[in-house]
Amino acid sequence: MKTLLFFILVILAGLCKAIRDTLDFHYPCSIFKNVFPQFFDPSISWKNKYKDYPSDTRPRFFGSTTFLVWLTDGWHLFDMLSYALIFSAVLTSPAWWVVCIGIVVFFATFQLFWSLFERK
Repeated sequence: MKTLLFFILVILAGLCKAIRDTLDFHYPCSIFKNVFPQFFDPSISWKNKYKDYPSDTRPRFFGSTTFLVWLTDGWHLFDMLSYALIFSAVLTSPAWWVVCIGIVVFFATFQLFWSLFERK
C-alpha cells in the first residue's frame, strides 16, 4: 500500500511540474490559454499578489508576496504542489530503490503531460 501511495504522489508531482512548466514556457500555445487568464497567464497573473499593481504595490493580503504566494497564481500554486507531493512521496517511500524508480516515473509523467498540454 505504501508503494502505491508513493507512485500516486510521484505521478501527481510530475503532472504539477508539467502544468507549471507549460504555464512558464508555452502558455500562449497551451490548453490553459483561455482558461481564467487572470490566474493562469504568467504575463499578468504575477500581479495578483499586489493590491493594485503598479499604482499600489502593497501585498493584496497577508503573505501574498511571501509564504502564501502560491494562492495568487497558477504557476506558484503548481510549483508548491509539485514540491509538496515530492516531499510527501519520499516520506512514504518503502525503500531506496522505489525512490529510484519513482524518479523515472516522475520525469516520464512530466514529459507525457507536458506534451499533451501544448497545442500545435
